[in-house]
Amino acid sequence: MKSVAVAALFAALLASVTVFPADAQALQACQLGQKVKTPAGALATVVAIDGSACTIHKDGDPQTLTDVWSASMLISADGTAPVTPTETTLPAGEYACYSGSTILLGMGLNIHDAGTYSDLDDRTEGTFLINGDSVSFSDGHLDGQTGTNIHDNGFTLGAAIFCQLWN
Repeated sequence: MKSVAVAALFAALLASVTVFPADAQALQACQLGQKVKTPAGALATVVAIDGSACTIHKDGDPQTLTDVWSASMLISADGTAPVTPTETTLPAGEYACYSGSTILLGMGLNIHDAGTYSDLDDRTEGTFLINGDSVSFSDGHLDGQTGTNIHDNGFTLGAAIFCQLWN
């Protein structure tokens, strides 16, 4: 009798799990703002990324707190094709760096192309490497620094410095 109850419970649990379509492919990475489906089939939006961990918020549910999933556990919102991550870049131009509302003199930089930068006076040059949503600086005045949360107009350095493209 006990094994019948366990089997019935297991069958009920198995039936409650949504299985991805056979042609569904897991994501390799998430992108901010990307529409995804959870393993339970809930539609959600990616609101933050930390390595391969994707923080999501279920669409249409203001009560839901965010939830964190590995990218490999999510599929694209249409349920079939994986979303190929776009290449993250920093546009060429002059960047100003701030702590709160205070501009930090000496921290600004010029991005020259995909891989080189200098201080604002072009006196010291260095290189940078983008990996996912982070940027690592070598040589130059930002040697050894790592920026995170790259987006279309800037990035964060450390806990309290934000650098953005100067218009």
